[in-house]
Amino acid sequence: MRLATSSLSWKIGLTLGRYLPPRVGYALSDMIAAILTRTKSDLSWVVYTNQKAVHPEADDAYLWRVTRQVFREAGYSYYDLFYALTRKKSRNVEKVYFDPAFLEAREMGLQANRGIIIVSGHISSFDIPALAYAQRWTELQMITYPSPLSGHREQNAWRSAGGVIATPTGMPALRQAVKRLQSNGIIITGIEWPDPDAIVPVEFFGHLTKLSLGHVRLAMETGATIIPVYCLRRAPMYYEMHLMGEPLRVRPGKDRRRILKTAAEQLLPGLEGVIRQYPELWFMFHPLWSELLPTGVPHDI
Repeated sequence: MRLATSSLSWKIGLTLGRYLPPRVGYALSDMIAAILTRTKSDLSWVVYTNQKAVHPEADDAYLWRVTRQVFREAGYSYYDLFYALTRKKSRNVEKVYFDPAFLEAREMGLQANRGIIIVSGHISSFDIPALAYAQRWTELQMITYPSPLSGHREQNAWRSAGGVIATPTGMPALRQAVKRLQSNGIIITGIEWPDPDAIVPVEFFGHLTKLSLGHVRLAMETGATIIPVYCLRRAPMYYEMHLMGEPLRVRPGKDRRRILKTAAEQLLPGLEGVIRQYPELWFMFHPLWSELLPTGVPHDI
């Protein structure tokens, strides 16, 4: 896992995206997915366990099949991203489809003049639609996973070069986000990142877990509009961004814990529905329910 998140792996990926044709890149993704699943790697157990929480009634055969599909689809999406990043003008960016319902919600949010927080689960690849958005309209700030490893830092540098300013979770990122929202700017972040330091657990797929609440906190402090979306990879090099639910404004109040929990849980059912419909596109490679992991599998993957 450390190799997969290293600077070396990112450089290898860029090299493969530059020189391998799509047919070969996708075949390589199939092979890696098969190896990760067949060997019952720690990472495959994380995906398996997360999927089991989504489909508690499913048998082992189904869960391992979906686990392999997750790795395969993630490989396809990463190849598409590497392909796009190593070309000055890529069809990936040109072919991204933005749902008119999302664009309408965006316009209404901008008219409120308090900024917009676009939130999504880890459904398919968010990078290509985000880069397409930045190229078509305006720069974005993406709040990413804290304490990035070398591979994450490389990825964040490429994001920032494309107009998606990547800032790892922390006080500097939050201060920058507040300033951007006060200028009616746009923030992007995920809503199901595990966060053991969250002040209150939330219910997700019927289990309590601690997830990042930064998006809700930002909305409460700035009056920004939260717009929930999800992204799909519909075909090779073709992505879509859709509205995932109604835009949300979070009103401040004295009971901060209750407000944070209530607002976060208003957004999660929409994500649950998307994950149930597209389980193979849920690229969550961190354990959300560590207590469900088999004995011996690390909880900090």
